[in-house]
Amino acid sequence: MARFSLSPFPPPCPQKQREEILKKLAHCCKDQGEYHLACKKYTQSGDHVRAMKCLLKSSDTEKICYYATMTKQREIYILAANFLQNLDWHNDPEIMKKIIDFYSKVRTEMITQTVARSCHLTSPFLFSSVALTLCNFVFA
Repeated sequence: MARFSLSPFPPPCPQKQREEILKKLAHCCKDQGEYHLACKKYTQSGDHVRAMKCLLKSSDTEKICYYATMTKQREIYILAANFLQNLDWHNDPEIMKKIIDFYSKVRTEMITQTVARSCHLTSPFLFSSVALTLCNFVFA
């Protein structure tokens, strides 16, 4: 008599096949507007840039900053900083600090100098010490 076992755990599929399934699932989630779930699935498949792009579509600033901080990848920092520049950073010093922080982490001197100058031009009294510190950091 043949013995069949119904294991609660199916045999694992190969890693490449798993990644492709996760990417297809993430794409479906993105098409349906479930950007947070798509971000999670892209992250599980190892595609962090697409995951970040899904978060950018959700416009969830807190999660975007958290994801950029946790992944610690150059492209992710740049995407997050570019997104934050589209917000009202002129009136919110916390957003401005995060923009400078992200650009500083990737060492993009030209972009960081531009941000520092625009911060100083926007509100010279409020941002003068931050802009000066940033310029000193860039030129050091």
